[in-house]
Amino acid sequence: MTRDDRIEAVLATPWSHASCMRRQLVQMANEGGGTDNIACIVVQLRPHADISSMETIPLEPVTGRSQLGHES
Repeated sequence: MTRDDRIEAVLATPWSHASCMRRQLVQMANEGGGTDNIACIVVQLRPHADISSMETIPLEPVTGRSQLGHES
């Protein structure tokens, strides 16, 4: 419900806190005509943080109501 360049502009703000970015992104989606649930996760790492021990968990996209416990 918002354009990539607007999302990029919010995420490129180095002085902004992750929770402020999240609020801005959700507000932009609502203003863009968000007609369904809007979800947003912003992860902010400190410069020079050691991320070598962090785990990456790939998530499968939800592609249909049947995966949400509903029949199609």
